[in-house]
Amino acid sequence: MQEISSNNQLLVQTASVDSRIASVTVYRSGALVAREARVELEAMGSLPTELHLGGLPLSMDDSSVKVRILDAGRPGELPLATDIRIALASRGQDQDLPPPKDEELEQARLAELQLKEQLRGTEKAIHRLHGLSIPDRPRGKRGEPPPPIPTEARLALLDFISGQLSEFYRQQASLQEEYRKALLLRQELEARFQASSSARQAREHELRKVAVISLAAQPGSPTARAFRVSLEYLVPGAIWAPCYTLDHDPEQGLATLSMKALVCQLSGEDWNGVDIVLSTASALSWTELPELPALKLGRRQQPRPRLGWRPAPRGTDDLFADYDRARQALPTPEPGAVSTPRPGETPDPGGPEGEWLAMESVQEPDEEYAAQDSTQAIDLSDNAFQRQETAKSGIAGPPHRRKPRKASIQASFRAAAPPPPQSPPPAMAAEAPAPQSIPPPEPSALEPSSRFMDYGSLRMAGPDDPHRGNLRPAGDSLPWLGRAGAQPTPQRVLALVRRARRAAHAPELKALPAGHHLPRDFRDFDYAYAGESPIHVASDGRFHSIPLLARTARSSLYHVVVPALRKEAYRTLKLQNPMDAPLPGGPVDIYMGGDYLLSTPLHTVEKGLELELGLGVEQAVKVARNASFSEHTTGLINSTLELLHEVTIQLRNNLPVPARLEVRERLPVTTEGDKDVQVELRKVQPPWEPFSQSDLELRGGYRWRLVLKPGTRAELTFSYAVRIPASHELEGGNRREGVEP
Repeated sequence: MQEISSNNQLLVQTASVDSRIASVTVYRSGALVAREARVELEAMGSLPTELHLGGLPLSMDDSSVKVRILDAGRPGELPLATDIRIALASRGQDQDLPPPKDEELEQARLAELQLKEQLRGTEKAIHRLHGLSIPDRPRGKRGEPPPPIPTEARLALLDFISGQLSEFYRQQASLQEEYRKALLLRQELEARFQASSSARQAREHELRKVAVISLAAQPGSPTARAFRVSLEYLVPGAIWAPCYTLDHDPEQGLATLSMKALVCQLSGEDWNGVDIVLSTASALSWTELPELPALKLGRRQQPRPRLGWRPAPRGTDDLFADYDRARQALPTPEPGAVSTPRPGETPDPGGPEGEWLAMESVQEPDEEYAAQDSTQAIDLSDNAFQRQETAKSGIAGPPHRRKPRKASIQASFRAAAPPPPQSPPPAMAAEAPAPQSIPPPEPSALEPSSRFMDYGSLRMAGPDDPHRGNLRPAGDSLPWLGRAGAQPTPQRVLALVRRARRAAHAPELKALPAGHHLPRDFRDFDYAYAGESPIHVASDGRFHSIPLLARTARSSLYHVVVPALRKEAYRTLKLQNPMDAPLPGGPVDIYMGGDYLLSTPLHTVEKGLELELGLGVEQAVKVARNASFSEHTTGLINSTLELLHEVTIQLRNNLPVPARLEVRERLPVTTEGDKDVQVELRKVQPPWEPFSQSDLELRGGYRWRLVLKPGTRAELTFSYAVRIPASHELEGGNRREGVEP
C-alpha cells in the first residue's frame, strides 16, 4: 500500500516481525543460515512497504543475503520482494519486562560474586587433593627383614581421596551451573536497566543487523492474507568433522551404522531446534569460465590488454526523467507521515523511532580504522577489512590482487572533467609582451581502486539514491535503525563488527579431537548429508556431537587368519555402504550386541562399495602352522635341484557358535622373464581360490573359506616345489618355510 505525503514524498509503512532459524547448511568452512518469518496481514491491516527482520549476527556476509516469499494459496497472490538492505539496530526494550530495581540488581551481582568465590574454593580443594600422594614403602634396617606394609592405611587413604574428589567434582558441576545462571541473570538485569534509558550508546550484546525488505503487491490480483518470508545468509567459521557408531547384532546378521558429526560454530547466534545439512563443498569458491580464443593465420601479434572496467556512459540521469516527473505529480499525503527522501536529500536526524539515520564516518586516530573519505558512510564490506589488514604492508586491494594503486576515482565511475577555462588576463602595458595561450592539461587516465574491481560485490544504486544509476560496492554503509540517542559511533561499529568477524573465524583455527579430520571432496565431487532430526548447537566455539542419520544393512562377521605371519585370528566385520553417498573418513565406535567393543578409524568408502572393520583378536580360535622341507636332484647332464615344501595348517574353534574363517596363504612367484626358476604347485587339500588385495598388489595369493562348528578341528595342507639349476641356489638359502619371519 502506498500513501502520499505533503512534500511529494512516498510514505513508508514499516512492520517488524520475529524470525527463527529454520535450517542450517554447514560447509567445509562457513554455514548458510535460513531464517523464516510468518507475516499476518490481518494483524497489520495492510501490506507494509518495508518489512524488518532483526536479530541477525554482526558476522554475517551482507553480500550473501537472499530473500524469498513463500506459502500462499496461489502464486499470483504472493507479494513481490523488490529490494533488500542491511541496517544496524539494537535490541529494543521489552515492554513485558520493566526495568529492574536497584535492590534486585545489587542482589544479582552479590549472588554472582558469592558463587564465584565458592567455585574458587572448590577448585582449590580439588587441587590440594590431587597433591596428596601415597607414602612410599617403609625401608628396614640393614640385615633385618623388611617391615610390614601398611596396606589398610594406604587403601583407606586412596578411598578417602577418591570419595572426596567425587564429592568435590559433583559440587563443582553444580556450582558451575548455578554460576552460569547467576551470570545470565545479572547480564539480563543490567541489559534491562540500560535499555530503560534512551540517552546512551548501544551495547555490544545489543547491536544486531536488520534486514529491510521492500514489498510490493502484484498489480491486478489480491494479496494473500498470510505468507512466509525466507531469509538466507552466510556466516563464517563453522566447521564439522564426521564420526560414526556401528552396532552389530551377530544373531540377526544386521549392523546399524549411525553417522554423527562434531560441529563447532561461533557465529553469534545459537542454532536451537534447526534442521541441519552437512556438506563437503566450499561455501564460496572462485571459478572462471573458459574462453575459446580465435585461431588466425598470419604474423603473430601481441594480445590486446584486457581492461577490467570501463567508465560509465554519460547521460544516465536522463533515464530517470520520467520517474522524477511521475513523482512530482503525486498528490499530497497526510501530515506527519514517515517518508523516504528524494535524491540529494538527507533524512532528519531527529525523526521518530524506526527512521533511517545517516551515519558518516569520521577520522579515526588508529590507522586501522582510518577513513578514506570524510563523507563516506561506514565501510563494513569484506574488502574494507582486507584493506585494513594490508594497510601496514603497503599493499592496496584484496590479497589476491597485489597491484599498486595508481589513482582513485569516484564511486560512480565518472571520468574527471577538465578544469574550466580561465578568464583572460587584463590588458598589459605596451612594452609588456603579449601573453601566450597555454592549452589546458589533458585529464590523466584514472584506474579504479580494488574495491571496484570486485564485480560480484558491486550494486546499482536505486532511483531514490543520490548516486542512482552508478555502480557502488555493496555493503559499503550500514544505516542506523532505531533511536537517535542509542546510535553508536562509526568507530564503535567498526570495532564491534571487526571483533565479531574475527571471533566467527576462530573455529577454523581450533584443533580437532584426536582421530577426527575435516571432510574432503570425493574425486572432485561434493556431497551433502541431511540430518533426520532437529539439532541444537550453541555459539560457544566448542565441538558438539550431533546425530545425523542411521542406516541398517546386512553384515557378516568372519575371522581372517594369515598363518605365515601371525598365529592369531582377527575378527572382521564386512558390510556394504548403506548410505546413498560416500562415507567420509573418521573414527567409528563399534558395539557388539549393545556392548561397547572398541574404536577404530574408518577410511573413506565410496558409494556402493563394501567396508571392512577390524574388531581385534579372537582368542577362542587357535591356529598352528607346520612346514617341512626336502631337496632332490634330478637329471645327469642338465641337473636340476628340486626344493619341496609341505605346509600343514591346523585350526580349532573353541567358540560356542560356528566360526567363519578365511585362511590366507601365498606361493612364491618368479620375476618376469626368469626361465631358470620354476614354481610348481603339487597338491592342495581342500581346494583353495585365488585371492587379491584391493589396496596392495599381491601376486600368488590364495585363500580358504570354511565354517567350523563349535569345538571342531580342521586341517589344511598344500605342497609346492621350486626347481632351479643345480649350480644355483635361492637368495637367502634354500629353506623357505622353516624360519619365522
